[in-house]
Amino acid sequence: MNKHTSQKHIREELAKINKVIDLKIIRGQSYKKEAARHRALLAQMRGMQGEYRWFMSFSRFIHN
Repeated sequence: MNKHTSQKHIREELAKINKVIDLKIIRGQSYKKEAARHRALLAQMRGMQGEYRWFMSFSRFIHN
């Protein structure tokens, strides 16, 4: 799976989790498990973006 597809799946999963969290907040239920999953997915997404930024800065260094 390429990076673009991975990010798309993560965004879709985040959207699903956000809906579940919203419903649980409305119902007054605990959403601790969903919040942990949400944080993990965000960290995964940030890691992918960090790898891209590192690559772009490295490639600029090589081409200059």
